[in-house]
Amino acid sequence: MTAEYVKSNTIKHESTINSGLDYLNSTSYFMEALDYCLITIKIEHPAGDKHISIDVRKDYVTKPGTVIFQVFVNKERQYSKIVHDWSEHHKLDVLKDNKFIGSMKVVCKIIWLGFTDKSLPSSVINRSSNYSNFYVTAVLSDVMLIVGGGEIPAHKIILAAESSVFLRLFKSNKDMNRIDIENVDPDVMQEVLKFLYTGETLAEDNYELALRMLTVAEKFKIIKLHNYCGPTIFRFVTTDNAIRIICEAEKNNAHRLRKMTLKFIIENIKSIEIQDEYKKLTLIKSELMYEIVDGLRESRAKKTKRIKICFA
Repeated sequence: MTAEYVKSNTIKHESTINSGLDYLNSTSYFMEALDYCLITIKIEHPAGDKHISIDVRKDYVTKPGTVIFQVFVNKERQYSKIVHDWSEHHKLDVLKDNKFIGSMKVVCKIIWLGFTDKSLPSSVINRSSNYSNFYVTAVLSDVMLIVGGGEIPAHKIILAAESSVFLRLFKSNKDMNRIDIENVDPDVMQEVLKFLYTGETLAEDNYELALRMLTVAEKFKIIKLHNYCGPTIFRFVTTDNAIRIICEAEKNNAHRLRKMTLKFIIENIKSIEIQDEYKKLTLIKSELMYEIVDGLRESRAKKTKRIKICFA
């Protein structure tokens, strides 16, 4: 059976590019975290160039799929292609209308047709569980979580199924019916449980909450929640919060989130390097600072190489 995106079969990004020769280029980013992958679209239009460069990436889960890529310029279709076995990267090169003046509206559409590899486990596709009737109720509850001085009823079988830490606790002490949860706020623990029992969470639109839940996911080794928080947080990465996000990702072993945020920092270094948080990295995260410097050096070397090729 072919899997489909849970939210929609179509991912769409619209960008308006203004004309003029007083800028080097126009770049637009778009990111959407789906249930098992992160879609990133970068639309770039170099000044004076007749081409629009569009990079489309799928990260976090690299199972290949079949998609249709379409690009519309001022509502006219300029590009359409079916791509099989799409996994991580696809580049579209679109020739813009020579009559373009004023502004130009570019729409990039990705229409998902299904997995090439149909063996992807359904648990990856659908994070929802059917335990909502038992969420924070005493019905069949067999363990009490003590969080911030309050009590939250829970069920061992659900906690153990999602967390290797809870599984180990319950296996070593079968009579355990109370657990003290330290250094976790009650509202965050409630939201973690809501995710485990129902598959839903307010963190989808709240990256601050997702960051706090990521810490809990790492603390209790809740893999499903860990995988969810990474792309959710990256949806909200900006030049203002990128340093904080990469530090939290490093602390909580969110390797892909760290890798992608590092790339974001390198690409937006001019806006980030003036911040106090960035300047403090040399003292508190020297290794991370070295990675950023190395990434900048590599990026500049590639740009220099491209310039030499253009003028060769």
